[in-house]
Amino acid sequence: MMSGKVEVIPVSLGMVKVFFIRGTCTILVDTGLPGKEKVILERMNQEGIDPRDISLILLTHGHHDHCGSAYRIVRATGAPVAIHQNDASLLEKGKSLPIYPTTPVAHLLARIIRRNSNFPPFKPDLLIDGELNLAPFGVNGRVIETPGH
Repeated sequence: MMSGKVEVIPVSLGMVKVFFIRGTCTILVDTGLPGKEKVILERMNQEGIDPRDISLILLTHGHHDHCGSAYRIVRATGAPVAIHQNDASLLEKGKSLPIYPTTPVAHLLARIIRRNSNFPPFKPDLLIDGELNLAPFGVNGRVIETPGH
């Protein structure tokens, strides 16, 4: 029987965060921008998490700032990757969807984002459609679909 105790450890990567969710195993939620794998792996070490103990990499959506380091984290951990089925093709292409800014500040940010929106492509292992029970991955919880950004 799995313990109900779950610990959430936020990791700041600048403009975005990733999360370690610890139960009997650890799930990594999101992987940040491309090139952030070293920071994530160092933080794993600081938290006493062996990379092989990552049971799942759960990506909230297919934008490069949330999945950009996934390919390299997978190589370091061997963990499977889960993402909603509607975003799986973004991972396979290694490119975020175009953005459509509506304010002057957003237009400036969009220039930067467009130049840096590519990441190493790969195929996810698990496609989510609706809810996902996390118990098989060692965490007492579930993923609930919440469309939108």
